[in-house]
Amino acid sequence: MAGLVIVLSVLATFWCFSRPAAAAVYPTKPTATTIYQAGAPAEVLWIEDSKRPFLNITGLMQIDLYEGNSTYLATLAENVDPQSLSTTLYIPTSVIPRNYHSFTLHFVTAEPHQIIYTADFGIIPNAFSRSSSAIYSPSSQVVTVTSTITSVSTEMPQPSVSQKGGAGLGLRWALGGRNKPGGQLAIDADKMKFRVTFIVWPALVGLSMAL
Repeated sequence: MAGLVIVLSVLATFWCFSRPAAAAVYPTKPTATTIYQAGAPAEVLWIEDSKRPFLNITGLMQIDLYEGNSTYLATLAENVDPQSLSTTLYIPTSVIPRNYHSFTLHFVTAEPHQIIYTADFGIIPNAFSRSSSAIYSPSSQVVTVTSTITSVSTEMPQPSVSQKGGAGLGLRWALGGRNKPGGQLAIDADKMKFRVTFIVWPALVGLSMAL
């Protein structure tokens, strides 16, 4: 009889400590195929699996991030209502170990005390944080190009209008155009010859005959 009492006591104790495994919170995301990005929103989902304690009598939850299933990294959320069935977490980049891609979330409740584990999932680094050091490189290159263009433009020779004009006049003069130097003098000489021949010379002849 005493042995039976001991066995029942052990079974009762085991049942009490195993009650958290029969929690109503059943995580549906993350799963084994989920990959979150550090520093970006991470959606977490769960359902009620119809096991006691039901969600309406379960206290607020705390969600912790673990490396693997045993190394605590950070608390990502507190005072989460189990009946909301979802929440959005932000995974800080500073707590993610390098070259480690297996993580779990632990749902912890105080009333009643229970811990529910998610499946192992992955977290990748934030690509923006790796390239942030090169953000200003393009702008510095633009400044260099601008200064180079300005330097070249200031050294370009400017065309001389007077030189073009002079060359054009010289060409017209060579072809015997109206603007040829001395053209006006040639016209005046022709007029003088005409006057001497047809005006002055007959006048002189008439004057000599009259004498």
